[in-house]
Amino acid sequence: GFYQCSCCLTSDRGATSDRWAEDEIIYFGTGDGSLYSIDSNGKLLWNISLGAPIQSVPTIGKSGTIYITTRSGNLYAVSPDGKIKWEKALRISPFSSPCISPDNECMYLTTLDNTLIAIAPDDSITITEINSSIYSLPAFGYNQEIYLGTDDGLCIITPKGIQRVAIGSMFRSHPIVDAKGMVYIASRPGNIYAILPDGKIKWKYQVGTMPGPMSLGPD
Repeated sequence: GFYQCSCCLTSDRGATSDRWAEDEIIYFGTGDGSLYSIDSNGKLLWNISLGAPIQSVPTIGKSGTIYITTRSGNLYAVSPDGKIKWEKALRISPFSSPCISPDNECMYLTTLDNTLIAIAPDDSITITEINSSIYSLPAFGYNQEIYLGTDDGLCIITPKGIQRVAIGSMFRSHPIVDAKGMVYIASRPGNIYAILPDGKIKWKYQVGTMPGPMSLGPD
């Protein structure tokens, strides 16, 4: 299984550039393609080169394995002592970081081939064709929904299939889900939407310019 990744937007959590493991070791990638491991006292434990710039957030498995992607589109599994366990050439999107479902059963990534990849703890892979450019990290609902911001609007993936909510293109706008299951997302044309779990639009607020990423605060 996996630990929850800090970039998985099930509430108001936003993407960061680092990740703490349970033993207080911090992992982070750099623009020159290096993955670093530093302890809580600021001591370098190790660093390795993955050969391409790293923009993603590391995700830590329960065994301590670090999962991270690079701009070359590859997914790496790195052992806690800094050795590469495996590498998968999956054409991962530069906008994607490994994200974990709330039940910790699968790690999700998006690809340049417009697909959503689910990797199970046994490393088996399931691919869902989205057929539209994906510009967001996945967000998770409370009834197995997965939400993605795409070039065609909001994509809702459920065990029954794929539903699309046509609200305009989304560029690097990550859906966020509140405690009641309401989905909030911004569109490139400059609108903020609140969308019910069934895909119906509850309200729209017109900003007039392309919004940046959003966060949820307390009521």
